[in-house]
Amino acid sequence: MKISFALAALILAVASVFGWKDHQSLSAARETHESLSREARALGLDPSAPAGEDDLSVVTKLTREGGGDRDAEAKAFAADLIAFAVEMDALEKSGKQPDEGMQKRILDMMERMGRLDVAQIKTLVAELRADTVLNDEMRRNLTGFAVMSLAENHPQAALALFTETSDLFEQNGMSQHVVSSALQKWAEDDPMGALEWVKANAAKHPEMINDQAKRSILTGAARQDPRLAFQLLEELDLGGGMVGNSIANAAATPSERTAVLAALRDHLKNVTDPQARENLLSSTLGTMCQQAISDGFEAGIAWLDSASFSPEETETFADGINLWQAREDTGKWINWLEGQVPQDQLARKVDNLMRDWTTNDYMAAGEWLNTAAEGPAKQTAVESYAKTLAPYEPAVAARWALTLPEGAVRDQLVREVHDQWKNKDEAAAAEFAEQQGLNE
Repeated sequence: MKISFALAALILAVASVFGWKDHQSLSAARETHESLSREARALGLDPSAPAGEDDLSVVTKLTREGGGDRDAEAKAFAADLIAFAVEMDALEKSGKQPDEGMQKRILDMMERMGRLDVAQIKTLVAELRADTVLNDEMRRNLTGFAVMSLAENHPQAALALFTETSDLFEQNGMSQHVVSSALQKWAEDDPMGALEWVKANAAKHPEMINDQAKRSILTGAARQDPRLAFQLLEELDLGGGMVGNSIANAAATPSERTAVLAALRDHLKNVTDPQARENLLSSTLGTMCQQAISDGFEAGIAWLDSASFSPEETETFADGINLWQAREDTGKWINWLEGQVPQDQLARKVDNLMRDWTTNDYMAAGEWLNTAAEGPAKQTAVESYAKTLAPYEPAVAARWALTLPEGAVRDQLVREVHDQWKNKDEAAAAEFAEQQGLNE
């Protein structure tokens, strides 16, 4: 059995009547899909494999040989889906959770949805619209995901069906997911076709064909040709804000990242507006930074070395480094920053990283400090560490503050630690003040 990402949308459809009604953004849908994929694998299914023409031809052959009617098959599925949605709604209202049997039935619904061709999906949507049992929200969710299930292999048909049913999705976040998913898939094969569809329908559906939908075309186009994606910026009337993220998101490997970088450099040669240039550079390299860091420090550095960044690109890349991607490699990235960026940026970046790291795992941050080489990065890290730790562990913070070279920075930090210490233990704070010659 093969099921695709778009097909997995059916799980979200039936689950949407079971307490997942707020998961209407693309990111939330993808997170839910990952969880459901793990369940599918546990049941011996392959949620990552695309549903290709071979799968459809086999189903068609079986249906034809069995003498069945495809329209009748779609109507039968619609009846079962509606009954299942009502059953899940009742289960939700009872406060119970779906058991293993119910989860297997959800996956069975996914498989059956995957057998429907374009004409059958249209029949399914017609049945959902005509049904009098479903409430409006259930009808909207099931219809939306039925349309979305076409996007993987038939994005044009999905968008055409969407426009026919768009009245169901007014002021509903699912409409944005449907449009963006279909446009991105279409643009992977035919960017200009997706662009023309947007131009033809933007005036009719301005609330749905917005900048987010347009950016999805950039992601799809970049998977085919990053240079074309940058060229489409003007056609789509998009500025330099988040568009770089959309194009960079198309890069799944270091080599694809390099191709996007080359296209970005070529494009920026013709961008004369300073703000637009800065926005495009920072948004594109910011996403690349997250990708490179997620690869692991060694792999990330290997890609950086191959990319031969300019000083401007290095500074922009460095701005994207954060604890949530770096995790256990945070100390290594702090070390890398020293010598790569100007002192003011180094101090600001190390301060932010160390503050977040200390808040999240002060023991790991302290262990790194114990072995870190002396230098500007470590000095800033010590300052940030002591300041962040002082309200909770003032004695430890004080010991670190005293490791700094004598001078104004150390004196100020010692006073700040002392002030925090007084809130926890006045006697200990007073003893510390006497040792350091502080006037309380």
